Amino acid sequence: MPRTQGSLRAYVIQRLLLTGPMILIILTLVFYFLRAAPGDPVGAILGERSGPFADTIRRQLGLYDPLYVQYFDYLRRIVTGDMGTSIITQRPVAQDIAQRLPATIELAVSSMIVAVVVGILGAIIGSWLFGVLGISIGAGLVGDILVAIVGAVVLLFVLRSLRRL
Repeated sequence: MPRTQGSLRAYVIQRLLLTGPMILIILTLVFYFLRAAPGDPVGAILGERSGPFADTIRRQLGLYDPLYVQYFDYLRRIVTGDMGTSIITQRPVAQDIAQRLPATIELAVSSMIVAVVVGILGAIIGSWLFGVLGISIGAGLVGDILVAIVGAVVLLFVLRSLRRL
């Protein structure tokens, strides 16, 4: 038994040590994907009327700075909790996230519960009908996948309705 606990402890420590680099990799990918995306943030803010004010806003946003300066400024702002102002609501992004976080957690927990229930029921029905463990595991996975697909469709409808507000 002590050997299992030691390996579990090592596993947990290893995972905790990998959390920081993984978050940094994700933040880096998000930053560079947003920079590589077509379109201009100033065009999104001003719309079609992005005439003489465009340069002023680009300077305020630091878009003329070198990419590495923008990246380190992005990391500094994320670490300090300053995520900027929303283009849509004109409020701090952290405030918008905090306002929507309870509903997000509720949606995530309820979808996990449904996924587990459907997966277990699918596995039980599969093993009862076919008596083969492999088929019952497959049925459980199909149940999980179906719940994820339905959840994604519902999420798309919710996001589209929020976009219209």
